[in-house]
Amino acid sequence: MLQRLVNLHEAIGKLQGGRRYGLSVLLGILTALALAPYYIWPTLVLGFTGLVWLIDGVARAKGRLRKGFFVGWCFGFGYFLAGIYWLGFAFLVQAEEFAWMAPFAILGMPAFLALFVGGFTALAVRFWHQGYGRVFILVVCLSACEYIRGHILTGFP
Repeated sequence: MLQRLVNLHEAIGKLQGGRRYGLSVLLGILTALALAPYYIWPTLVLGFTGLVWLIDGVARAKGRLRKGFFVGWCFGFGYFLAGIYWLGFAFLVQAEEFAWMAPFAILGMPAFLALFVGGFTALAVRFWHQGYGRVFILVVCLSACEYIRGHILTGFP
C-alpha cells in the first residue's frame, strides 16, 4: 500500500503542462466538496495532499515560481468555481436583465480570487524543501492568503 502511494506521488510530481494544471483544477474542485452543502470533509485531505504532490513536482523544475503560481491558480480556480457556484443565482432574479452577466461572474470571480492562491503558492514554492516542513510552509502561506483575501482587498469571506 505504501509503495502505491509513493508511486502515485512520483507520477503526480512528473506531470507536465495541461495534465498538471488540469489535475490542479480537479483537486481544487474536490477540495470544495468539503464545503456546504456536501460537507465531505475527507476531500480536504485528498485535495491538499494532491496539491502538495503537485508542488513537489514543480519545486524542482526550471521556472518553479511561475509553475508554482499556475498550479496554485488552477487549484484556486477549481476551488472557487465549485465553492461559489451560487453567485450566479443572483443574476437569475431578474433574468431578462441580468442573466447575460452570470457567466462573467461565475468564471470571473473565481479567476480573480485564484490570483491570491496562485501568488501565495508561488511564495510557498520559493521556500519549499523536502520533508514534512513543506506542509507547514504551505499552511502558513495559504493562511496568509486567506487573511489578505478576506481583509485587505476583496473582503470576500
